[in-house]
Amino acid sequence: MEPTLPVGSLVAVAPVRGVPRVGSVVVVRRPDGTEHVKRVIAGPGDRYRDAAGVTTVLGSGLVALAGDNRDRSTDSRHYGPVALSDVVGVARFCYWPPRAWKRLPSDRA
Repeated sequence: MEPTLPVGSLVAVAPVRGVPRVGSVVVVRRPDGTEHVKRVIAGPGDRYRDAAGVTTVLGSGLVALAGDNRDRSTDSRHYGPVALSDVVGVARFCYWPPRAWKRLPSDRA
């Protein structure tokens, strides 16, 4: 998630309430059990374009995610939309390393 989060950052995560807003930073559980930090780029009813240039309209209960370093990120543009049930939480703060401390965009105003 560089440049937003340096490699090795630690973030405080809160449970998801409803559908995260576009721009929110979320933690998502992948089918292999690993968790990744990505940014929401589209929600239910929104459109997004995959790596092949195909535009997809998201159905209910789906979000599209992308990493901030888009050239090096594997995300929804490659593996498709993600079910909201796979979104573990919304990242609220980066607290480590101390020089990177910041509040992150979230689904709360």
